Amino acid sequence: MIGFAIRSVLAQSDQNFELLVVGDGCTDDTAAAVQSFGDSRIRWFDLPKADGIGYRNRNIVLREAKGDLVAHIAHDDLISNDHLEKLAGCFNDDAVEWAYSRPLWVSPDGVILPVCVNLANDDELYHLKTADLFIPISCVIYRRRCHDRYGLWPENLTYSGDQEFWSRILKAGPDRNHTFIPTPTAFHFKANWRSTESLERWPTTGNFMRIAHTSAWWPACLKIQMEPDKPEQATVFAAMDAGGEKWIADVRWAIDRVIDRVTMDYVREGLPKLASMTIQIEQLTDSAQHQAKGNAWLEEQRLAWEQRVKELEKGSAWLEQQRLAWEKRATDAEKENMRLVALFDSIKIQTRQKSS
Repeated sequence: MIGFAIRSVLAQSDQNFELLVVGDGCTDDTAAAVQSFGDSRIRWFDLPKADGIGYRNRNIVLREAKGDLVAHIAHDDLISNDHLEKLAGCFNDDAVEWAYSRPLWVSPDGVILPVCVNLANDDELYHLKTADLFIPISCVIYRRRCHDRYGLWPENLTYSGDQEFWSRILKAGPDRNHTFIPTPTAFHFKANWRSTESLERWPTTGNFMRIAHTSAWWPACLKIQMEPDKPEQATVFAAMDAGGEKWIADVRWAIDRVIDRVTMDYVREGLPKLASMTIQIEQLTDSAQHQAKGNAWLEEQRLAWEQRVKELEKGSAWLEQQRLAWEKRATDAEKENMRLVALFDSIKIQTRQKSS
């Protein structure tokens, strides 16, 4: 696959470049594939395998770079023939240190998907600095002086070094030291080591994938018929090579159409639905709050009644005590009355006996 990546580099409209190829413990025919081009601008570095993705080897090679700008391309990605020209134009402003173009992902079944990310939006910039990266390395170009100012690639990491490196440049550099061109210039493919992952795990590509598979309006040029037993890069490069500038222009026009259509659908249908759902949620929340208040009032009443019952039970117990006490007094009084009656009867008897 690296041959297709190199061919896309050699086809650049701006031919003022050097191509440094990092061999990170390659044991296949990569060296032969690179050297077969016979171009003096290509330098092959056959290095022993470094940890992880090989950031240590990448740094070794970057120290050999001579140009003012550095652009990366993954061995399994492709770039359009005006990639360097368009991105290099971003650096006419000396304040710009880092730039990228709109990423395009190519799914294994040949669907070309846009990635909507604009770091001019503060929340998206924060997301890049703190969360998952969603700007493939092949879309990025930066000033070589960044190596001196912010350091090289992180050799202590085994993967996701691009996220850490980009974030370091954007965090440590001056405010707005980056820019973005919405024109797609790079095609990113799912890496073999991520073969078990689905593009749908990423929110943007996953949503666009579902739209592409379910919408009749999805542009035909963004659905490439993949050839069996051939890598996706071979099929896409063949289409790009045969179609030339027109094919690239058609893809860019179609990507703009997709983004505009999805935006229109969201504004026309998604936002009203979202607003309606928001109102329903607010109503349910109000209802729940009222219910909660009602439940709280009922709980207060229940506790109050329980307190009253307890007080009544205490009163009933006191009354029962009083009743029993009065019963005892009545019994005692009755006994005393009977004693007095008996005494009186005894006195009467004694009096009659004395009289007789």
